Amino acid sequence: MFTKPIQEPCVLKNKYGITDFEQLEQRITHDAAKAVVSL
Repeated sequence: MFTKPIQEPCVLKNKYGITDFEQLEQRITHDAAKAVVSL
């Protein structure tokens, strides 16, 4: 089962190195899609 992690924006920025929020959301969506496909 894959659940979308809920983290503070600053934590996500540190994890992904992305400062633009829209790019950040796209990256999260992409990672979530990869995780679902890999199951």
